[in-house]
Formats: sequence, C-alpha cells, structure tokens
Amino acid sequence: MNATQFLLRTFNLKAEEGLKFILLFFHSFFLGIFIAFYFVPANSNFLEHFTMNDLPEAYFASGIIGYISTQIYSSLQKKIGAKKLFLGAVLFIFVITIIARLGIDFFPHWEKEVSFFTFIWAWPFISLVAIESGGLALHLLNLRQVKRLFGLINIGGVIASIISYLFIPIIIPFMGSNYNLLYIGAISIIVSVILLLVIYKKFPTKEKGENYSEKNHKRLSIRALLKEKYFALMFSSALISTIVIYFTDFGFLASVNIQDTLISSTEERSKFLSIFFGAIKVGELIMSYFSSQILSEYGIKFGLTSLPLMSAALIGISAIVGVTSGPTSILFFIFNVLNKSFERILRRSLDDPSFNILYQPLPEEQKLSIQTRVGVIMQLGTGIAGFLLILIAYLLDYGKGNGFKLEYFPILFFPILILWAFISKELYNAYKEKLRQILTDRNPKKDKDIYSQIYGSDILVRKLHDNNMKVVETSVTLLSETNPTTLESYAVSLLETENRNIIKAVLKNIDPTYPQDLSELIEKIVNKENVDKETKYLAKKALENLDYNEIDLLREDEIEDLYTSTTYEDKIFLIKYLNQNYVPNDVEIISKLLNDRNSKIKKAAIKLAGNRNSPVLREKLIEFLKYSEYSHACSLALLESGEDILEELEKLFEKETSISILLMIIEIFAKIGSNTSKNLLLSHLHYPNKEVQVAVIRGLYFCRFQVSKKDEHIIKEKLEEIVENILWIFVCIDEIENEKNTLKLNQSLDLERESNFHTLFQLLSFLFNPTTIDLIKKNIIGENTIFALEIIENFITQDIKQLIIPLFENISVSQRIKRLETYFPQKKMTFHNRLRDIITRDFNKIDLWTKAKVLELFNKIYKKEVTLDKKDSYFVDLWTQEEAKNLLSKIRRREIPDEILICLFHPDELVYSTAAKIIYDFDEARCNNYIKRLSPDKQKLLAILENKDDAKNLLAEKVKLVKRVPSYFSVPENTLVKLAKVFSVKLISKNEIDLLINKETGDEYIFVVLRGKIEGKDTEGEKKIFSKNATIVRGIDVGYENIEIKAKRDTLVLKGFRFEYFNLLTEELDMLQHMFGWYNRSNNIVK
Repeated sequence: MNATQFLLRTFNLKAEEGLKFILLFFHSFFLGIFIAFYFVPANSNFLEHFTMNDLPEAYFASGIIGYISTQIYSSLQKKIGAKKLFLGAVLFIFVITIIARLGIDFFPHWEKEVSFFTFIWAWPFISLVAIESGGLALHLLNLRQVKRLFGLINIGGVIASIISYLFIPIIIPFMGSNYNLLYIGAISIIVSVILLLVIYKKFPTKEKGENYSEKNHKRLSIRALLKEKYFALMFSSALISTIVIYFTDFGFLASVNIQDTLISSTEERSKFLSIFFGAIKVGELIMSYFSSQILSEYGIKFGLTSLPLMSAALIGISAIVGVTSGPTSILFFIFNVLNKSFERILRRSLDDPSFNILYQPLPEEQKLSIQTRVGVIMQLGTGIAGFLLILIAYLLDYGKGNGFKLEYFPILFFPILILWAFISKELYNAYKEKLRQILTDRNPKKDKDIYSQIYGSDILVRKLHDNNMKVVETSVTLLSETNPTTLESYAVSLLETENRNIIKAVLKNIDPTYPQDLSELIEKIVNKENVDKETKYLAKKALENLDYNEIDLLREDEIEDLYTSTTYEDKIFLIKYLNQNYVPNDVEIISKLLNDRNSKIKKAAIKLAGNRNSPVLREKLIEFLKYSEYSHACSLALLESGEDILEELEKLFEKETSISILLMIIEIFAKIGSNTSKNLLLSHLHYPNKEVQVAVIRGLYFCRFQVSKKDEHIIKEKLEEIVENILWIFVCIDEIENEKNTLKLNQSLDLERESNFHTLFQLLSFLFNPTTIDLIKKNIIGENTIFALEIIENFITQDIKQLIIPLFENISVSQRIKRLETYFPQKKMTFHNRLRDIITRDFNKIDLWTKAKVLELFNKIYKKEVTLDKKDSYFVDLWTQEEAKNLLSKIRRREIPDEILICLFHPDELVYSTAAKIIYDFDEARCNNYIKRLSPDKQKLLAILENKDDAKNLLAEKVKLVKRVPSYFSVPENTLVKLAKVFSVKLISKNEIDLLINKETGDEYIFVVLRGKIEGKDTEGEKKIFSKNATIVRGIDVGYENIEIKAKRDTLVLKGFRFEYFNLLTEELDMLQHMFGWYNRSNNIVK
C-alpha cells in the first residue's frame, strides 16, 4: 500500500479529496503552531509585568477588540471574495504579531505596554483563526464533506499545538527572550498564507462577495428571539459559558502569578505554561476521539451539564481550601489548574459538540442566523466578564489598595457555575420540547413528497417539471412507452415545448379518449413550417383521433356493423362513440377491442375498461398484466375499481410465479391504500422471495401503514431480522475488507448494508411516527449521529432502541457485536469460512450479486492454488508413504471447491451461470456432465459456454458490458443485473441487417451499440449513423417507418425487447435516480 492509498484509507477520503485534504490539514497545522507560539509569550510576559489585579482590565480590552475585529470581518464578508477575506485575516494576524515583537526592540522602555498589547490580542486571534479555518472549509467543501472531514482537518491544528507546547520549553533557553517565540509564530503564519495561495491555485472558486440580502438570509433580532424560551436559554447559556471561560482563565493565571514555590521566574512560567497547554491539547485530542461515543452513550444532557457541574465541584473545593489554607497554598493552585484543565478539555470534547446539536432542530434557513446571534452574545460575554472581574476586584479590597484577595474569588465564582448548570438543564428540557414541536408542526406537504418518491411512474411525473430538458425528455419517453395515460394532464405544456422528441412522444399516444380541446394546439404544430415530416404525420393522426364532428347517435345495427368491422377507422369511430355515449352491450364491445392487434386501439380500450368497473373487464385487465407493453396502463385502469379489485388480485397473487406481476399487484395494493389492501400486503411480508418482501415493505410505506397492536409482532419480527442482517454485514465487511481481491465484494456488501438500513427505517415508520423516523434517517445519513440518537432516546420505545442504537453509534464492530450478542450472537470466522457463510446465506438475507462476487473470489483463490500445483511434477520415482500423501494432497487441491459446485443448483441465473463459467474454464468435460443433469433452462448454458463469443451472454458478463454505457456508469452493478437480463449480446456482421420490429410476432427491439457502426433512417427518411454508446429505438432515434438497421462494419450490440426495457427503467428507482443524476452532471459540464 503506497502513501496515497494509506492516506485515503486512513482518513476515509475519496481519491479526488486527497490533495485538498492535505493542503487544508497543513494550513490548520501551521495556524496551530502560531497559536502556541503566540499564546505562551503573551501570557507569560503579561504575568511578568502585571499582577492579577490587572487581568480584569485586560479581559475587558480583549473583549472590545475581539468584538470589533469580528464585526469588521463580518462586514467585509459581505463585500469581498472569500480568498481576499481569508488572506486578509491571516495577514492581519501576521502584522499584529510582528508589531508586538518589534515593539520590544524599538520601544524597550514600553515593555509593559507591549506585553499588555500582546496579551489582549491572544483570545481574538484564537477566534479569528477558528473563523478563518471554518470559513475556508465551508468555502471549499460541500456540506457532506464538511461534516465528514472538518474534524479531521482541525486535528492538524491540535497536533501542531501539542508539538509546539511541548517543544517550547526545550528551545526557550536558546531563544534569548521569549518574545522571540513570536518570530516562529510569524513564520508559521507565512507558511499558512503560502498554503492558502496554493489551495486557491489548485482549487479556484468563483470570487464574489456573499449575498446577505433580507430575501436570502433571514435575520432575526436578538430581542425578538429572546421572546421564545428555547432561544432565550441558548443565549443565556452561551453568555454564561463565555463568562466562565474568562473567570476560569483569571483564576488560573492569578494562581500561577502568585505561586512562588513552584514557579519563581518568567522562564519557569513560560516552561510551565507550555507544558500545561501541551498537556491540555493532548487531553483535548484524546477526549475528542471518545466524545462521539460518550455523547452517543449518555446523550447531550450529559454533554451540556458535565462541565458546569465539574467546574462547580472543583471551584467549591477550591473555595474551602482558599479560605482555610490561603491562595498561595499548593492545594489551592492544584484545584485551579485542574479547573482550567477540565474547562478546556470538557468544553472542546463535550460542551461544544452538545451545544452545536441544539441548532439541528431548527429550519435550515434559521440555523445560520441563530449561530451568528450566538456569536454576538459570546463576544458580549467577553466584555461582561471583564467588567464583572473589575467589579469583583473592587469588592475584594482592590479599590482600597490592600490587594486582591484571591481566596475569596471562588466563593463569588461558584454561584455563576450553579446558575450555568441550572440553565443547561433547562436548555436540555427546552430542546426536547422543541423537538416535539417540530415533529408536530412538520409540513404535511414535505411528508407527502417523501411518499411520492416510492414508485417510478410517480417520480417520472414529477420530473416533467424539471429544469433540465434532457430529464424531461427521458421522463416523457418512459411514460409514453409504459403508461401514456399519465401524460394526458400535461399534454398542453409538453406540446408547447420546442423539443421534437417530447412532442412526438405525446402525439403518438393521443387517442379518442384524450381531451378534444387539444386540437387547436395540435393544428398549430401541423401548420408550422419547420416541423419534420414524421411529427406532422403524428399530429394529423392525433387530430383525426380527436375529431368528434361526425359522431351522432347510432342505431343498434350501426353499432353492430362497427363492432364487426375489421378496419382501423371503424374501430377508432367506435371508441369515440363509446367514450361519449352509453351502449347496453359496451362490455362485450370493449372486450373485443381489448383483443385487437393494434396497440393504439388496445390502449384506448384499456382506458374505457377502467372507466366501466365491470367484473368481466376487470378480469380481462388482470390478464393483461402479464404483457409488458400494457401492464402499467392496465395497472392504472384497475386502480379505478378501488377495493372491488382486491379479491381478484389476491387470487392471482397466490397462484402467480412471475415476480414482475407480483410486484405490479403489490403496487396496486399500495396505491389503493385501504385497510383491506394494507392487511393483504402485510400477509405477504414473508413471501419466499427477497425482492417481493422488499416491495411489500415499500408498498406499506407508500400507503402510510401504521401497525395495530394485534399485528405489531409481525413488524417487530421482521425488524429484528433486518437488524441481525445489518450486524452480520458489519461483521462480514470487518473480516474481509483487508483481504486481497475483495474490493468488489466489499462494495457489494456495503450496498446491501445501505439497502438494509433503508428497509429498517421503513419498518420503524410502521411502529412509530413516520415524521420522527424520517428526521432520524436524515440526520444519521447526514452524519449528525448524536442528534439522531437523541431523537431515538426520546421517541423510540426501549425494546426497539436497544436493538438499533448499537447500529448507529460510532463504535467498533466488536463493540456492536458485544452490545447485541444477547439478541444476535455472531461467530468469528476465517476468511474461507466467511466466504462459505455468504454463499449459503438465506435467500432473503443477501443479494445475489454478492454471492456472484464471492464465487469470483473463490475462483481467484482456487486458480492461484492450481497455478502453484502446475509447477510440481506428478511423476513418482520411488513410491513411499510420504510421496503418496504428497501426491494425494496435490490431487485433492485440484478438485473444484464445493462452494462453487453447490451454486450450480442455485435457482437464480446470475449465481448458477457464474458457477458454470468457473467450472467450465477448469474442466469442460466435468462441467458438461454436471449441466446435463440439470433443468432444461440451465442446459442452455452449454451452447453459450462452448462458444467464446456467446460467453458474453452470461449474465455477469452482460453486467460488465452494460456498465460501460455512460448513462449507466454510476448505476450499482447489483441493480444492473436486472437490466442485463433484458439484453442479449449480439455480433452483427458487416452489411448484415437486423430488425427493429418483428412483424409476425409484433415484438419490438432496442439496440445499444457497444462498438462498431449501425445505419438507420431518421424521421425524414435520411440515412443516420449510430456509433459507440448510441441507443436505437424506433420512433425515437429512428423514424417509425424504419423497421430494420444495417451494420456498416462488424458491430457488437446489446439487443433487448423494447417494452421490457422501458418497463424496467420505469420500475427501478435506483436506475432512474442514477440516470437523472448523470444527465444533470452532463448538463453542468456543458455549462
């Protein structure tokens, strides 16, 4: 493993993130060096020239310049580009640092004033560095990258601080004056500036000032926010928290200042401060590593209250020690040092992360505004802290000139800490109430949008409003091919587009059942000069279908004549008449029309049948579900019958074996959404097919199923099964991820884990409020894990949360196993045994693609062993027991592994064909012998395996070929398996002709060119050449009259049935989402 791979793997980086991460990491690193080399001389020199009586004024001054500098930064943020803003901030720090250092050389008699100047800039610099680092990350990383990488980038600064604080005591004796440490700090600033310039050179961004208009950035006044309890408590907590920072710092520095026993000189003070702050940074680093786990385990209530309570305890003891032993006692010093240590460590690791979670329940547009207001409050807190310390100093005899009595300071500090602890507790209660309020007030429209993303046809309808015309065109094309009735409501807006393919897709589906008021718009299309011949033809046909001028009331004999006619025109006339008038025997007439060979007649008849709600016609429509060209249209027509259709569909479900039909029935059940249909879906939850089980859960989710007490055990059993499966996948990945050649298997298992989590959330929504579960899901996925766990803790019952919390917590796999071993014990296995375990896993617990990847892995391992054997001789000169055993082991190692052989008997093509290919490559004769004993379908493999060119038609090989087509690049391979089943791989020789439509059977085909060139004819009848990655569909890519294509040279193509292809694209959500994502990415590249 090279350094790059180590970096990417260690920090969970993507390849394109590596350089950006390194630059940001070292930018943070050198800023961390600066903080250390500035902070030590700033504090030690101040304490050398000033007493503890002067600290309050210094804090007050620091608060004022901190407030002014952040306000200037905020103002510039609105006016100049990010690059100039960040460079300006860092260079400003550099200038102040150099002024502080040179001030000693040029004004040595002003050393006291320079030390004050240096000290009051320390805390503002820490704030400015944090703002610059955070802003830079937000500017260069997207939201998910910020959540994943920002903490890792900041570790650079923490590590630098640790190294620097521990290094300073070593170099101080050689520095002459500790003010010279500022030079090192200034050099580190210069390096960070150089890195900043490199970052913007390597990753240029669009430079412009931020837009902070009222419209785009909601600004709420602090006064208005204080009226709401939640915000009032947030601001109060932030204010007191800031005061505590400076009170703690004051107590610590004052103790160091008067401690002559342990620290007697400026040099010793500098060494102590360096070691102390270095130790604190180590503590911060260690605690930060465990903070997520601690907060996951104990919740944010613990995170918010632990620091105030710990500080209160230490300051309380300090008060007793101070009064009894005096402020110069070592014990008093120790408790103040401990308080400062815990304040820094617990604040960074527990308090800050917990406080940040308080923003999560807020609307996205409000979060930034509230965070800004909290920042203002904290700056205000700095000034208030300084003012209070001045007042306390006066009260503790400072005003009388007798000196500050430090032993009484903890007594005045203690009530502030108790108040902070009380406010923190109340803030947590308000946070819980805010959660309940948000879940109660959740926008119903947003919830509706969640459910509308379940089925492909619904998504396609939504995409008709997309801004990307390629997305709209694809959606119209798919709906036109599978469910054209859904386009009826959008026909006007679609026909008004300038996209020829969209217009043609709508026009070709207009039948007499469409609204007649479309005629005027279609006439305009006919009369346009620049309309191609095919579009004009389709428009004229559409006008004829919508022409009702000659439709008068007919006598029975006239209807009979139309009924018995065989001409297309008479059938269209009859459909028009049935669409407008009541006919006594319309069921019989529509039944006959449903049997017509013309697809347009048949589709119009399907719409008429859906409107009649006749048992006879319903039976006919149910029969049509098995035809891919009409299944979606029939499904939509059957929905018109509502509950009346449920009993008939249930009977079909019980006897049907076609998975595609079962999935269609499940979708109809879901869209009817009645209690009866929900119960029918629930009864099929354990159907012996994984795809059907997932579809049932999806269907229940679509119809917003909430389980009754009576049936609760069914959902809980399934939920336990899913939790066990997720844990098992965690274990599998943990055991195999470091083995060789396991990348593809790991990717497949990871996809399965993601899919199982998706199912888990759907099952949880049946038991609890779906809005609550959706909020958990969004924050788990968004990596706001602690917030999600808080919701689980507050709104999920104990029996369920004890199962799911270990899956979401940021803990190791071994810890997950330990937490869940009571419910789902897991065995540790060797690599080979784990592969065998995956192969033999139950059908409903693992994806077939994963099994195929295991088979391929077994083959690689096996081939390696066989290759080693081939180097050995199988001839034995002297027969001894040792030689015989050696030969026997070699022969046994040449046997095909049982794990591969057993997969020949698997019912799914992907698994048994992959196994057959492996066995055939090893021993053709043995493979032939095995396959001849199997089912007729499996015996067809022999012909494929015997011809190397035909071997591309093995399912796993077809997946690889489909994956090469650009629009399917990003589609997961386990999803592409279904698409690969639609296609066959065919080599068309030069000048060979293939058909787009088989006129005898009516089958239509789709072609995808993998290599070579194909000639067809466009809508004008002109020749058109299709090359690599081109798709050829009649009526879309070539004219409707084009029924054949010709290879211009030897051409490799994917050939599939047209309607199976379009149905699959419509039904597979993953495929749709990845395709649309690819279109949008392509569109952005063009832009």
